[in-house]
Amino acid sequence: MDPAMKDAGEATGAQEKDSIFEVSNLSPIERLHNPSPEEMMEKLILPNRPAIVTGVVDSWPCHRKWNMEYIAQRVGRVKVQVPKEFGVYHFLSFRYIPVAEFVRSLSTTKDLYLSADPIMGERGEVREECELKGLAGDIPLPDFLPKELIVNCNLWIGPGGNRTLLHYDAWHSFLAVFCGEKRFAVYHPSQTRYLHQFGVFDIKGLRQGRTMDSRVNPVHVQKKYLRTVSKATGFEGVLKPGEALFIPAGSWHYVESHGLNIALNFFHYARIGGLWDQSPLKDYAFKNEVMYPLLDKLSKVKHAVQFWKK
Repeated sequence: MDPAMKDAGEATGAQEKDSIFEVSNLSPIERLHNPSPEEMMEKLILPNRPAIVTGVVDSWPCHRKWNMEYIAQRVGRVKVQVPKEFGVYHFLSFRYIPVAEFVRSLSTTKDLYLSADPIMGERGEVREECELKGLAGDIPLPDFLPKELIVNCNLWIGPGGNRTLLHYDAWHSFLAVFCGEKRFAVYHPSQTRYLHQFGVFDIKGLRQGRTMDSRVNPVHVQKKYLRTVSKATGFEGVLKPGEALFIPAGSWHYVESHGLNIALNFFHYARIGGLWDQSPLKDYAFKNEVMYPLLDKLSKVKHAVQFWKK
């Protein structure tokens, strides 16, 4: 693990000179305090503008109640993964373990990350079989978010030092932090040409599930990408407890967490204000609607041929 992330990622070291924070052109992100639903729509969702939102989660029970002791009392099992390299998570392989085992790891091995574990599903509904249903009562549905647009609400817990890839999502995201801090960089979809996404015809990448990922290593930007990444402009900030980040669909982002971190996010459909006519969402739609079905058919043909050869 690099020096800036030793001791489980506490923010004690200087950033690496070749990290995406240092290489690209980042400005302080806008902050919006206690916006009304109309302001959220007009200032952020429709113009696809990211911002730190304050005041919104102050009254949420999860903001007052959530710590590991409380969560462990209400949850039986959690969905975790281990990092692939240098604290980076690829979100490709998960396993369920008892919550007590996960809690122990947070203060011992620090090698497990609870990521994208759903508390609610579509329309904010909680299923009886949901492992995290005991936490759902602490989360009110945001008043700016129509139920019919909710994809899911997910829990995220890490020991510190946990990082994402540079990627985008096909949905708008409202990410709220209740413990620890998250430093982030976020880029408008127009910056896609500088951020080296996996192409629509990259068969290997598609088979690896790298649908919405960049080839750029955000911790140590590769030399071959330094020139183009240095042209990318975006925003950066630090998300602290009680604050939330709105990330528009298709916006490239990288997030690293410092200290024990507890957060949740609502993914919601980008039917209003979504940039589906340009990259990277246009590319995502092609991959999802054309390339993946084609690869699935080719795989079935291959298996059929192998069967008849036996």
